[in-house]
Amino acid sequence: MTTRASISRSDSDQSLTHEGKTLVVHRTELSKSDFSNYTLIAEVSGDNSLIDELFRDPTLLRGKQLECAFDGSHVTAKLEILTHQEFSSPDLRPILHFSCSSIDAADGEGDIYEFLLPYTNFGQGDQFTQISYDTGFAQRLDKIHFQIGGVEWTLRHLYEIDSVYYTAEAAFQILKSKGCKKFDMLESGHAALHVKTSDISQDEAEKTATDICWLLQLAFAQYVGWADLRIRTGLESKFLCRRAFSLPDEPSKIKPLRNLGDGVVKSYIENAYKVYQKDPQWWAETINWYSLSVENMAVESSSMSYCMLFDRISNHILGDAPVPKQIGQDLADGLADSVKRVLLTKQLDDLLKSFASSWSEERTIKLIEQIETWNNELSYPNKTATAFRLVGLKPPPKKLLQHRHRLMHDGRLKLQNEKALEFFFDCHQYALVLMLASLGYKGKFFCFGRGQSEMESFHSAQSDLDSLPLQG
Repeated sequence: MTTRASISRSDSDQSLTHEGKTLVVHRTELSKSDFSNYTLIAEVSGDNSLIDELFRDPTLLRGKQLECAFDGSHVTAKLEILTHQEFSSPDLRPILHFSCSSIDAADGEGDIYEFLLPYTNFGQGDQFTQISYDTGFAQRLDKIHFQIGGVEWTLRHLYEIDSVYYTAEAAFQILKSKGCKKFDMLESGHAALHVKTSDISQDEAEKTATDICWLLQLAFAQYVGWADLRIRTGLESKFLCRRAFSLPDEPSKIKPLRNLGDGVVKSYIENAYKVYQKDPQWWAETINWYSLSVENMAVESSSMSYCMLFDRISNHILGDAPVPKQIGQDLADGLADSVKRVLLTKQLDDLLKSFASSWSEERTIKLIEQIETWNNELSYPNKTATAFRLVGLKPPPKKLLQHRHRLMHDGRLKLQNEKALEFFFDCHQYALVLMLASLGYKGKFFCFGRGQSEMESFHSAQSDLDSLPLQG
């Protein structure tokens, strides 16, 4: 069970101290206004100079902790920033409002860890939840089971009754207890991740749930994060913790992966998680970059982000693989010879100064270093094409890779409106395909502007892999 909003209080005195100055905290209230915003309200007295400092620097007490009662649990809230100040009546004590970066409760007992995923609608589940009643039964195709490291997780729809969100079983039981003849339930548009407490520790469950959310962020083309964690036994649940994550305002309407009871999300998570875990920080940053590109629908700036994604992902795929000299080994050998390099520098410097007396030797040295880079590294088009082939994909058309330079330096496309839009759609499609293929996904996907496609239609023939410009 997950409440939409709640306020709880704690009346035992606490203290906040900074550089020898102390505020006595007489009363605390914890208010949850939405899924991502919690406010701790503290009634204080003590050193007014500390309040003055806090007013000038609202982050002064960042990281300090206060205890409070919240939703049936005793919790510790970590302060982030002062957002508001007022005075109580009749004793005129200052009342300070802080946003909170995290909230933790004491360990609880239960059978299942339940993570709330706001505005995460994954489509149809792969399995039914069913309940029998006097004249028949009710069921919902509401859950997806998948395995990570031998541990079974479940992604579930939540249903809304009286502004509270429940799993299908709990919602069925509540309606049944009310004597309802029909089991028409409102799907909330939110989801929950479940995992048995006997299979995993709370810390590991939090970490894994966070990683799953990153993968779902790519799958659904929206921000996905868990808003709070509860521990559940049957129909009862108890608040455990809340973490600060980027959360969406509504579900995405352009989901690349759409589950239709066909195991698409299960297959994606199970395969992608194995790849993701090899470099989780890199993948989280890359997926977030992709999300920013999708969120920004401006053709030129979004296309620029996709071109940068091609660069970033290609570098990651190629890694430290040896690259043959792009101009020639003889050039590399000549530049490696210190005598020849000095002679080339002088000859090139003299030549350029004959055109412009203001030319400097420093520019000549940088020019030779750039020539060396051209020889040692694949060009952007070649690097991108090679990365696509290495993950078994046909590379994008050459014309798609020819506009990066102007975009990066001028921020503009030298294309008419309709062609610019086509370029934007192509960039989005190929960036998505490259990321999905890199994560081991092989099924169908949806791309806005292009409709539904199969990964197989982007696969490269085996003979293409033999022509890669890489050694070994």
